Amino acid sequence: MNKNRLIYLAFLGFTIYLGIYKDGFVSTMLFYMTLLLPVASLGHLFLTYTQFRLLESLNRKSVVKGDSVEYQYQINNYSNVIFCPMQVKFAESEVLFKDSVLAVDDRFVLYPGECRVMKKTVDCRYRGLYYIGIDCIYIYDFMGIFRAKFRVSEHQKILVYPLIRELAPIKFRKTVYEEAESILSIEKESASVFSDIRQYQNGDSLRNIHWKLSAKKNELMTKEFEGSTSSKTTIMLNVDGLPFSYEENVVIQDYIIEGAVAIVKYLLDNNASVNMLSYKTELNQVSGTGKVGFGAFYEYLAKMMFSQSNFDRYLLQKHYDAYEQQSQMMLFTPFISESFYQFLSKKMATNSNIIVFIVDPKENTLQKCFENVALEPLYRLIAKGLTIYTINFENGICRLEVA
Repeated sequence: MNKNRLIYLAFLGFTIYLGIYKDGFVSTMLFYMTLLLPVASLGHLFLTYTQFRLLESLNRKSVVKGDSVEYQYQINNYSNVIFCPMQVKFAESEVLFKDSVLAVDDRFVLYPGECRVMKKTVDCRYRGLYYIGIDCIYIYDFMGIFRAKFRVSEHQKILVYPLIRELAPIKFRKTVYEEAESILSIEKESASVFSDIRQYQNGDSLRNIHWKLSAKKNELMTKEFEGSTSSKTTIMLNVDGLPFSYEENVVIQDYIIEGAVAIVKYLLDNNASVNMLSYKTELNQVSGTGKVGFGAFYEYLAKMMFSQSNFDRYLLQKHYDAYEQQSQMMLFTPFISESFYQFLSKKMATNSNIIVFIVDPKENTLQKCFENVALEPLYRLIAKGLTIYTINFENGICRLEVA
């Protein structure tokens, strides 16, 4: 485009020269034609911008990571003139749809009465809620001097759920097994010995409902028996923004989310009671017991966004103490920061039921992005005896390895 502008300016200068030194009909005509051509071209571009019509559609609004969706867009020319050249640029195509049909811009010219319909099969390779379809349309005049940008205001959204991976056989801390056994033994507890009453959650036994209190409060309340306080697992997720490139961030986030999905499924399959916490402007949590509670966690993790800097300041400092005495703590974080190390060092003295899950910094596809991440805090925690697992995926299975 810059080249065309320079050529035009050079030709305009030439016509001005002719008008001064070779005054006549031809030189005057060339000068005014040169002046009017950009005006006519700009008017044609404005006509194209205001007259074309766009329609987008998506056959599914939600899929599982690795599935495909059928995306279609349609651009119509209902006028009687040929439209200016168009370039269709797709949303988030440089990363999320790299090497796919959406990674390449579409370029075309619409003739009078023409309808351009494009159908594309798109592979959804990453978990999350994101835009799919046209981000903007660039319209160029035929002289290649002007360009207008049409921004699509309403984007198509798609929710890509994480893969559900089975957890490879592993020996967790003994407390995790005791947790499942404690929950299974609740059914055998005496109904007259309970330590607390709470709101009913999916998966709670109907035998444990406190019917009188439920009728009084007009909502189901369930009894919590003695010994059941140690049968809970609290999971805290570090959803802070990551300091890597956008694509690397997406990959690391998938590791954390799919690792959490596998472990939550394992716990719930063993009738455990799980409470998951994250922080984004406010405390967000989801709770469940038994297999029936998995759906809520799955939906929660699918929509998880990594964009804040609140893990240390808010989730750990303000909310950790409220849960550590009641349950085993599982902390998911991409890597061990210095502030996280300082916090865990203090907590290890009073709480031995802490398990940390991180992304494996030695994973082949992630080694480059971890080159500038200090690993000393991780090594110091390992030396202190904290149980830290790295998350790895192999043949569709989530494998945990002791760091």
